[in-house]
Amino acid sequence: MKIIGYSERGAMNALFYEMAFKNDKNGMIEFLKLAGIYDDFSDFDFKIYNEFSLSEFGSPDLVIIAEKGNEKVAFFVEAKVAACDGFKIVTAIKEYEKVNPDTSNLFYQLKQKVDFFEIRKELPGQDKLVESGKGQKSIGNNPVVRKFVELLKNCSKAEYIAIIPEVSTEDNQWGEKNPIENLRIIYWEKIYCQFGINLGYESLKETIKFNQGIDIKIRSEERIKSQILNTPIKE
Repeated sequence: MKIIGYSERGAMNALFYEMAFKNDKNGMIEFLKLAGIYDDFSDFDFKIYNEFSLSEFGSPDLVIIAEKGNEKVAFFVEAKVAACDGFKIVTAIKEYEKVNPDTSNLFYQLKQKVDFFEIRKELPGQDKLVESGKGQKSIGNNPVVRKFVELLKNCSKAEYIAIIPEVSTEDNQWGEKNPIENLRIIYWEKIYCQFGINLGYESLKETIKFNQGIDIKIRSEERIKSQILNTPIKE
């Protein structure tokens, strides 16, 4: 039996569920290395929290908590895809800079998590409002949300990772405009090569390959469009 998912959620599930089913700690360490995180996590245990809510601070696509004794590190992961139309960092930044940006915007979502983590220990015990970079917000009284918040309160450090399609060299010249300090970037194309090809994650490989098809309106080599990648796989 196989499960093949759609778009970023399908690819995220294929990657991390297969990693968990294989109990592949080295795979998790490889994932962090792709993000440019080379700290020694060999003695850490990892737990993955998928699509949990932080109420008015948004719902991270994924949170990884690395734990060793009393030491805990949180990794907030947000994923975006090409949606058969191409993903551009500059376009995402311009949207974020609007007075009322799209709440699904990559940088808006990441900034919500930065705001949350900065004031996590100051969060009230009830559904009171707290100040954040985007105004007053609440974490509410949902018991599962509050349980998740308590886990994150005990983390001493947070890293912020964006998984996006590989962009052009020109589009990647955006350092000074980066609204998220020390943001880590991983390209889907790199994940496909490292996990789908090199490490044999068949579910991920099949999911990414299925999420592309022929655009019948285009009569050229570019008629293959990918829901996930900026550059479709040609095999």
